[in-house]
Amino acid sequence: MQQTVLIVDDEVNIIQSFQRLFRKAPFRILTAGGGQQALEVLAREKVDVIVSDQRMPGMTGAELFAVVQQKYPNTTRLLLSGYTDFDALTYAINNGAISKFISKPWNRDELRQSLDEAFAHTEALNVQSDYDRVFQQSNQGMALLDPQYRILAVNQAQLELTGHREEELVGKSLFDLIPELSRTQVEQDIGTQQHWRSELWLLRRDKSIGLFSLAIQLNPDNQRFSVTCSDITEMRRNELSSRHDLLTGLLNRQSFEREVVEFLQQKPQDQMLAVLSLDLINFRQVNESYGHDYGDELLCQVASSLRAMLGTDLSIQRIARIGGDEFALLCQADYSAAFLQLCESILAWFKAPIQVHDNELFMHFKLGVAIAYGEVKAADLIKQAATAGARSDRTHRYRVYDDEMLEGVKERMDLHNDLHKVIKNNELALLYQPKVCIETGRIISAEALVRWNHPTKGLISPDRFVFLAEESGLILDIGDWCIGEACRQLAEWQQKSIGPVRVAVNLSPRQFTDRALPHRLQALINHHQLDGAVLELEVTESTLLDDTDRAIKMMKQIRSMGVHFAMDDFGTGYASFDYLKRYPFSTLKIDRSFIMNLCSSEREGSIVESMINMGHQLDLLVVAEGVEEQQQADSLKAMGCDFIQGYLYSRPVTAEVLEKLLIEQPFRVGV
Repeated sequence: MQQTVLIVDDEVNIIQSFQRLFRKAPFRILTAGGGQQALEVLAREKVDVIVSDQRMPGMTGAELFAVVQQKYPNTTRLLLSGYTDFDALTYAINNGAISKFISKPWNRDELRQSLDEAFAHTEALNVQSDYDRVFQQSNQGMALLDPQYRILAVNQAQLELTGHREEELVGKSLFDLIPELSRTQVEQDIGTQQHWRSELWLLRRDKSIGLFSLAIQLNPDNQRFSVTCSDITEMRRNELSSRHDLLTGLLNRQSFEREVVEFLQQKPQDQMLAVLSLDLINFRQVNESYGHDYGDELLCQVASSLRAMLGTDLSIQRIARIGGDEFALLCQADYSAAFLQLCESILAWFKAPIQVHDNELFMHFKLGVAIAYGEVKAADLIKQAATAGARSDRTHRYRVYDDEMLEGVKERMDLHNDLHKVIKNNELALLYQPKVCIETGRIISAEALVRWNHPTKGLISPDRFVFLAEESGLILDIGDWCIGEACRQLAEWQQKSIGPVRVAVNLSPRQFTDRALPHRLQALINHHQLDGAVLELEVTESTLLDDTDRAIKMMKQIRSMGVHFAMDDFGTGYASFDYLKRYPFSTLKIDRSFIMNLCSSEREGSIVESMINMGHQLDLLVVAEGVEEQQQADSLKAMGCDFIQGYLYSRPVTAEVLEKLLIEQPFRVGV
């Protein structure tokens, strides 16, 4: 279409002069004798460029352009003036109403150059306007990026696609918003082909997972990028369901096993392969406390974090969800130590809490590694990693599989089967470890520790069977038995006028989520006619998820019975100090790992002293666990610790032995 210029001037000779000057020009010329007439022309004609005189009766050129700017923004506006009406002109220019000012009398070449530039500018405005219209009205998700991959704009379709708000995206780096996106790969493809395309499982704003087709195209003219995004989850559902876990978007177990088979067959001789097993320890607690929606979102968050690691750690080749709360990683590296370094990275990555709805959840994992040596089947390698993970604990945050673990697996299965009969066969027993007052040396409380009197394996400590009870759900019955037996023993001592003594019982994460716990505790206290203050419940940080109203309400309900709470293993978790402020604890127990080096490390000593001072500032009694040397006891007394517990005074003993100790009170604290 031929371009059009509108000449606006109240002097006829100026208009005629302009027409003569450009009679052979390739553009169409329209004319108007004033501002109002110009607006009438614009209402019926498409005009690209307007050239107007400034001084005209009724409406100045600047006033005309102010109206045109609002109604016809895609025009380019040139103002001619032989007068120095600087205030009006400056205001119009600063507000964008005037595109360019040309003084009278004009120079023919200068005016022609200005017109050419004006037509080019209008064309660019129209192109941009068309692009903006397509951008905003497109049903496909779109975004514009600057040369540093920061988002400049997103269209409505993109916001609806992912559920995000515009302010959550604009100004952010694409690689920060999609951490699993490999910047190296994107920049490499853009550099060689000027575009990049892939399919990615991405986390929506509601924390659900979807499969998206993502493409990035470079505009060489301005070095900006356009991004198109489509949700192809439903379109590919049948295909995906056979290969992927549709909740998290990760490979499913069968697909992962096939991938391991292929990697084992094609593995270069100078490369090593390993499978890592990642099992969420307290996932069942999340489901029981908050419901399956929370659990599903948590799994999606973990999957998203693992995919983000895939973009930063080149040793990770494949990621899968192979069970309800079990994930697996296939890794390839030049040396075996790289797999252990990856384990450290994973543990560090998940050190921070995971945001699920309005709650911050601290998750704990069992992490196992199985390295492929010699001829090994893919299914066996996956099983070996899970076996190693099952052997991990708080001391050994991850374990590497070896053949000796096979015996451990068999033993574990045997114990798991026998565990179902422990209460029925009366095979459980409580031992008691005294807590000694550091000022007087008197025993005024003790921790109850459960043991399993196995008919053929003898006395089994809790570290060998409690985690099995957690997995099988038997921990509720065993936990109830422990509290009930402690109450029975306290009632017996009360009848014998022995004491007063307080007994602390460890509370498992599963018990902590049991809404009926306060009612059963009250029933036991009433049945044995006890003062609730003689009972204390010890919980670790892993037992606590956050400060939800439900959790705090339950603890306060139990505290109203007189029952006390102690924070066990203090200092070993990520949010111990924070939990002390949120929950109604009476006692703080410093973990034995800090006491071990109390006298040999000045730093450890300072940490322990700080813990004691902080506990006292919060009106808490402080107990030091694992005290085995007199020098440790002396240092703790000097620091003002309230109670000490450990082999220096007594190992865990039977109720009969503790009864004798309570009567004789044989201990004395030095210094």
